[in-house]
Amino acid sequence: MEINNHYRTSNTALATTLQTEGFSLLEVITQPDQYHKFRLEAVFIFEDSQKLHDAVYLWDTAKANGNFNIWYHTYRATVKKAKMAVAVANAPVNGAGGEHGRHNKENKEFCESPDQVASPALTPKERR
Repeated sequence: MEINNHYRTSNTALATTLQTEGFSLLEVITQPDQYHKFRLEAVFIFEDSQKLHDAVYLWDTAKANGNFNIWYHTYRATVKKAKMAVAVANAPVNGAGGEHGRHNKENKEFCESPDQVASPALTPKERR
């Protein structure tokens, strides 16, 4: 995906507002967190347009409005997408030096199924 021609934000509330305004969330990626050296942050990718920039301006100037019930439910879904993107990025990928993030706690064996790659990463305690 060519990300240079898209609007990027790590602001979850802004991403939620853009979605409730009708803009499609194209992808959630991760990048190093600018404030924490060893953390990743989720970045929301939208199709860039003048209409989107107008909506961002309304957000930045505290003039955006809408249905708060819809906004809240969209916000919760957006947070889940962000958490999953960070969890997947933190999980080692098969063939790149380790097992992926799906861990079977009962028998302490790693799952080899490729459809489990998007599962949450192991905690630091489980990695030992």
